Amino acid sequence: MKLRDHPGIRSWPPIWVHSRSHPVRKQNGEIGTLTGVVFHEDIQRRLFLAIDFEGERYMGGLAFGNAALCKRLYSILQNHVGQSIKQIGDLDLSYTL
Repeated sequence: MKLRDHPGIRSWPPIWVHSRSHPVRKQNGEIGTLTGVVFHEDIQRRLFLAIDFEGERYMGGLAFGNAALCKRLYSILQNHVGQSIKQIGDLDLSYTL
């Protein structure tokens, strides 16, 4: 099962919000290249992803059904920094079910 179809991931792809624009600029879809993944212990069912899209930095959030899957995907995604969001959406996560 691909990441984009995983039942425990509730918000793929994220809505991408430009990190420094006023008014806020948003992008949708499997766009850009993953540049970072952030996990906060206080918010254990969300990850924050940073991407580069057309030379600009955007952030997006992923929501999860449970904290264990969130932590597991955090570890997985750290190994895919530098890949396109489309490639990440294609990742086989069958083993996480």
